[in-house]
Amino acid sequence: MDQDGIVFGDNDSELSQVFHTRVQTSMVYIERTCLQSQSTFTGTGTIIGYSGNSDYGWQPCIATAAHVIEPAPNAESHFVIKQFDWTDSANPSCRKLEFTTGSVGERSPTAIYYTGPNSEKMDIGFIRAPKTCIDGSDYFKIGSDGLPSSRLLSIPPEECYTAEGTRVAWAGFPGLANEFAKRPQPCYFEGCVSSLILRSDFQAYLIDGHNTFGVSGGPVWAIDSNNEPSIIGIISGYNYLQSSLQMPGFVHAVPIAPLRIFLTKVWKAKLLPSAAPRA
Repeated sequence: MDQDGIVFGDNDSELSQVFHTRVQTSMVYIERTCLQSQSTFTGTGTIIGYSGNSDYGWQPCIATAAHVIEPAPNAESHFVIKQFDWTDSANPSCRKLEFTTGSVGERSPTAIYYTGPNSEKMDIGFIRAPKTCIDGSDYFKIGSDGLPSSRLLSIPPEECYTAEGTRVAWAGFPGLANEFAKRPQPCYFEGCVSSLILRSDFQAYLIDGHNTFGVSGGPVWAIDSNNEPSIIGIISGYNYLQSSLQMPGFVHAVPIAPLRIFLTKVWKAKLLPSAAPRA
């Protein structure tokens, strides 16, 4: 497969093919500036659904890590969210959403964030972003049925988890890569689920692999039993023992299942359908 002069090897895994064909178009770069301190934080998010109606319009629902979007107490934050089209990888085009939210809710009537009732243990967050980009265009293209026509990655059914030993991939916008490229630069990672932790108060994946600053909030995906890719979790961070800094740790990801329940039952959001099955 060739794209803009880039040659993809015959031995590329299905996971890496999904990165080029679907994940790059669903990932967003998140930049949050605390207006009180003027400190700027960056992370990654994934468009997984939409909220609204045909009369009002459709707002994108973005999954990310709670610590990427959670502001300091009583402090407003200004968000810039960028989605890139990498068809021309040397000069990617960019669509931008921008809004302010925080202690004064009326300053952001079109966007809200949520970090869940158990954010101390479940590092997962959501953004319902504005329906229009800063250039005035609608974020979603509308299909003949009047609904957003974007087809990205699907989400497993409720209470569905991925077993230990499963090969998975994740992606995001590492700060080091952004600095090197002089722009937000997506990076691909691959490993396997080392442990699935299921407790009454939280759930987590520990993944054998690498992670770094800026990837937080990025999607973790796997190939399901129907040979289709689906998002199984959201990157939270990289965990290691403080007493053994020379030893590698684990990538920590939060399962997507609790997010699905919140979006569909609390926000009444619709999840984006997956792409048509591959031949």
